[in-house]
Amino acid sequence: MSARRATLKRRKAKGGVLVPVALVVLIVILFPVSLGRELTARPVWAIDLREVQVPYLDPEPLETVGFRLGDRIGYAALDGQLKLLQRVIYGAALSDGGFINFSRIPGSLVLQNPDGELVRSFSQCGYPAFDESGDRLFVFYTDATGLKEITLEGQELWRIEFPSVITSFHSNGSRRLIGLANGGLALIDSSGAVLHRTTPDGSRVPVILGCSVGSSGGRIAAVSGIGPQKAVIFRIRGDELKEERSIELASSYRREVFGRFSHDEQLLYFEQPGGIGVLDVPSGGIDLLPMEGTLTGFCELGDRRIVLLISEQKGRSVLRGYCRIGHLLFEETLAEGPSVIRTLESGILLGAGGRLMRIDVAEG
Repeated sequence: MSARRATLKRRKAKGGVLVPVALVVLIVILFPVSLGRELTARPVWAIDLREVQVPYLDPEPLETVGFRLGDRIGYAALDGQLKLLQRVIYGAALSDGGFINFSRIPGSLVLQNPDGELVRSFSQCGYPAFDESGDRLFVFYTDATGLKEITLEGQELWRIEFPSVITSFHSNGSRRLIGLANGGLALIDSSGAVLHRTTPDGSRVPVILGCSVGSSGGRIAAVSGIGPQKAVIFRIRGDELKEERSIELASSYRREVFGRFSHDEQLLYFEQPGGIGVLDVPSGGIDLLPMEGTLTGFCELGDRRIVLLISEQKGRSVLRGYCRIGHLLFEETLAEGPSVIRTLESGILLGAGGRLMRIDVAEG
């Protein structure tokens, strides 16, 4: 691949960038609620992806972050230089260290680095996915009845199969949680050994629609069942798995839904009609972060107690910021087109309207 520079429409200013999106004005202001210490946001750079002709390649290794924006995947260096922009063939497994762009019925998987260079190819039939850390690579059977973990050299570490279709999966640390169409949940460790199995009860139709493992591995949760649908939390104490909370929901989804614990495991976020439900684990109380349309992006700014949501409705995306107690901090309609949001150590990476932006968030 040529090391020519791309034509990048980046607008820099002393101390940051002039980003042509009004949301920055809303983020930078003092939030109208007390969050302990004042938080400020500083736009660092913006790239207009619509103007990119040839991705930039720096001979010196740079720390990069991966992103998917609609039908394109790419990598940007933290200093604002685009390293790769590529169209998705059918699906893509993406981590900050590399990616696999695969076809509808993959017979082999090709791992590439953030420069787009071939790392290795290995024979695998199935759909790949990295975990949230990007350190572990899983391959799901094409009929969704099993999965395996492989190394980046293609060596199989373990595999597990089920009598029912996998409907939900979450990997966090050394734990993997698998939800099934028959309503079962299976928690497995890093070697593929089953630690716990359970089936939440009390619904006319048993099914797992979403699941999450807490960061400590001490709690798991699921959105389960139809008629009624429930949010269920289990606490793990040694060899014992005990139901901690079971809350009947107003929803009746028949598709996979979003569900994640907060970083401190004190809250469970899950999709609900009209917004994102927030279940306070210690008290059992539920709040709602209002949202219109379909959720397309979610991130929690660590211990800063801020949640950012992107939803899409009628071809337009809306970014909303909430403090965790449910107070709306800002709301902004983004430019037309796909959008993406993800956390960085320093803040967030936001893509909208064909632009990619880094915005740092700090305590003042």
